[in-house]
Amino acid sequence: MAKLSLIQREQKREQLCEKYKEKYKRLKEQLGSCYAKLQDPKANVEALIDEIMTLQGQLEDIPRNGLRHRLRNRCQLTGRSRGVYRRFKLGRSMLRKYAMMGMIPGVRKASW
Repeated sequence: MAKLSLIQREQKREQLCEKYKEKYKRLKEQLGSCYAKLQDPKANVEALIDEIMTLQGQLEDIPRNGLRHRLRNRCQLTGRSRGVYRRFKLGRSMLRKYAMMGMIPGVRKASW
């Protein structure tokens, strides 16, 4: 069983990620459109660079733990961080235990 503090830290990260998801997506789209406008030879480069710098500053203001790539898959039962099957959200040991008891529909031990 993972330490309770690690499980709670991960839950806090999930909440922050959910909170800043829309803002992050919106800023990334705006940055992408600004970079696309830079390819236009008639574009005002100085104004676009200023806009890009302000958008990047706003992106940097988002807390690190509010970013999606900081999340770690954990077993829903034990909190284990390694050997977690995404489809079941269970660690390998719990997956095996519950599969052997027949508690996971459609999963059974292979034999050939």
